[in-house]
Amino acid sequence: MKYILFTGSMALMSLAQSQTDRNLIRSGNELYNKQKYAESAANYEKSVDQNSSSVEGNFNLGDAYYMMQKYDSAASEYSKAASLSDDKEIQAEAYHNLGNAYLQAKEYQKSIDAYKNALKNNPKDGDTKYNLAYAQNKLQQAIQQQQQQDQKGDQKDQKEKQKEKGDGDSKDQKDKEQQKESGDQKEQQKEKESGEQQEQAEQQNKASKEEAERRIKALNNQEKDLQKKMAQKAVQGTIMIEKEW
Repeated sequence: MKYILFTGSMALMSLAQSQTDRNLIRSGNELYNKQKYAESAANYEKSVDQNSSSVEGNFNLGDAYYMMQKYDSAASEYSKAASLSDDKEIQAEAYHNLGNAYLQAKEYQKSIDAYKNALKNNPKDGDTKYNLAYAQNKLQQAIQQQQQQDQKGDQKDQKEKQKEKGDGDSKDQKDKEQQKESGDQKEQQKEKESGEQQEQAEQQNKASKEEAERRIKALNNQEKDLQKKMAQKAVQGTIMIEKEW
């Protein structure tokens, strides 16, 4: 973390007002060094309210926000400080801290851009070079992780589609089996009905045959009775001639 303490006054406001915002910055610095970041931020906020173009006030307010883990707010203050200053060293430090804020917020591409801006103003800064390499590595990891998640999501979607297709095929197969079973049942019913009709016909034929045989037998019996009766009449009508001795 870069930290700056200005020793010269900022001749941008009236002397009295400058003295007031300088006092607030000084009080903020004391509280910051005691790790009372919220109290120090309050003093820095008052100082920039009085002098919004204060590089030191915006820069140090960014530091306080950073230590409070308010990374978006810190980034905003570092950007203001970088844009307000014409000093390349201060710009390099502001962009370095801006990169740190974005890095903590896991906005890796923004942190990379900030570190590159810092190096444009101070190409020999080893800390910035190290942080840039670290941010680039984190960005690559994030991309790979996202690709893996996307791949897993695609595989999951594919499995769900296959499952849906399988369920659909199973349903179609089940429907076909049901249709086949229904067709078999109808065929069996048809065969059964046909068999019953055939059986009825056979029974009827059998009954007819038996009836015919019964009638024939009855006729035969009647004929025998008739012949018997005729024979009896013939005997009754026969004259017996006794044999002479």
